[in-house]
Amino acid sequence: MAMRSPGIPRNDLVAARQGRKVQEPERGMLALWVLEQAFEGARLSQRDVLLMCLAALGDTEVRIATLRRLASRAGVRNVWSWNISDVLGRTPELVTRGARGWCLTALGAEEARRVAMRRVRQTWHQDYTELASSSA
Repeated sequence: MAMRSPGIPRNDLVAARQGRKVQEPERGMLALWVLEQAFEGARLSQRDVLLMCLAALGDTEVRIATLRRLASRAGVRNVWSWNISDVLGRTPELVTRGARGWCLTALGAEEARRVAMRRVRQTWHQDYTELASSSA
């Protein structure tokens, strides 16, 4: 049986193999999968988790309830006890608060990219180390 990525319906995989048009995945589903991978086994600060969630949702103003829900669905267990307004309010250079919610600044988007790349490098290093030790 062929391996498939989480969140991609089986019908889409069959359609792709047959050369038929495949519907694009919803941005939220893809963002959730990426965040799950980034947060798995990571020791990230509250600020870093929230920056990555804001980055995953794009250039829109995001309500606190949406951030909480996304982080929780991505595997952050204690996000419901965080004071998100306080965490984000301590970083005015990275985020701004608009009429409809919180949004990343250009510097905040760059910081979220930096955190994500650091996490990717850690994951690759762990995978390489595990692979090297298992083949020895």
